[in-house]
Amino acid sequence: MKVFLGVFLGALATASQASYDLIFVADRGNDAIHRFDGGSRAYLGSIGGGGMLVNPAGVYADNTNGRLVVTAENGTFQYDLWSGTLLNAVGVYAGGHITKAQGTYAFNLGFSANYLGAVRANEDGWYGSPGLPLSATYTATSALGTKLATLHGGTSWREYNYPSQFAAATLSRSVTLSGAAFGQIALSPSNETHLAASGSNNLIYTVQATGSFSSSVSANALNLAKGVAFAHGSTFYACGTAAGGGGLVQTMNLYTGYSLGTFGAGILSDPVSISTIIAPEPSSMVALMAAGLLMLRRSSRS
Repeated sequence: MKVFLGVFLGALATASQASYDLIFVADRGNDAIHRFDGGSRAYLGSIGGGGMLVNPAGVYADNTNGRLVVTAENGTFQYDLWSGTLLNAVGVYAGGHITKAQGTYAFNLGFSANYLGAVRANEDGWYGSPGLPLSATYTATSALGTKLATLHGGTSWREYNYPSQFAAATLSRSVTLSGAAFGQIALSPSNETHLAASGSNNLIYTVQATGSFSSSVSANALNLAKGVAFAHGSTFYACGTAAGGGGLVQTMNLYTGYSLGTFGAGILSDPVSISTIIAPEPSSMVALMAAGLLMLRRSSRS
């Protein structure tokens, strides 16, 4: 745990840089959520280990409410975002990647592939929501404000207008992908180019915010791209099975597909989804560092 102190001091220093990203990676291979500093690529420890999580599938970092929401095979969990302390859990498995929705809810696909479930920060509960139209062939979903996007049948990117938490979702756009995608999807914060991890090869599919054009870039350090999330500027993170075995996160340029480096080797086993906090305020990094120091102190006493 001595390494932890150095890591957190380094993370605090990094907070002054506008390019800082705090990254949470759901790893089914070792049943934990791993944290990294995207700027320095330093490892910041894990959350939910020790048998608490079984096959985690989705992770969402809710910086507004200070919560980390995780969907796993044995339930849906909420942790303190900075200390990793378990706050509540409900025995409902949502089936995949959880995503921020309008207001205080986070949505995910339920047991049936077109059913939406919702969890609310600070509450120990799971809420039902009207299902999406069309047949039960949805494989992933993502939300941003009132926009809800899905992968349908692996080959179609579909966007829905979701005017209120539990109103009926209405289809607003459909884009045929340049290839099949079954992994995590991410909506662009700048509303320009959206992303979908293939889930079956090392490709990341890109979808323009308007029109019907889609293409792909190759995450060449990965054998199987499963998770994807936006970083600062024109970069993004892709996670999955490394070409040489084990798990890996690769940082890439959104527009050129150029690799900007990798991290997580030797730590990640089977990463399946990512959530990021981009350039958090210094006070958030102070909270993260304080949590790390507390963990170090507890370790020294034991």
